[in-house]
Amino acid sequence: MLKTDKRYEELAIKVATHMASAYTMQNVDAEEDNLLLMARLMYMTMESPTSAELVNALTEVTDEGLSEIPERIASDSDFMEVLVDELGLAISDIDFEKALSYTRKETTKNIRSAVIELYRNV
Repeated sequence: MLKTDKRYEELAIKVATHMASAYTMQNVDAEEDNLLLMARLMYMTMESPTSAELVNALTEVTDEGLSEIPERIASDSDFMEVLVDELGLAISDIDFEKALSYTRKETTKNIRSAVIELYRNV
């Protein structure tokens, strides 16, 4: 592989990883409003949970959703068209750990905010 080909591939992977991160944040932003509702529902179904228990339960649920991101991206024909046709990459080339790290941090912050808001109103 030529040095320029290797450099292009590295750059393409960075672009694809950034695209995956942006895709994920769009989904998180759309679901942010649902966190307070989920917190309320979990609070009602759990027996007198502490705020830490509620944060852990919500984190577990959102982590499950984040683990589905690669499958969601793979089923998004527009995303895959750019990934494969324009960048010449496969879904396995995306660094999902890096792509999801910012989303996980923001989700955790949003969960804590939702739980604080819930306990203010309980």
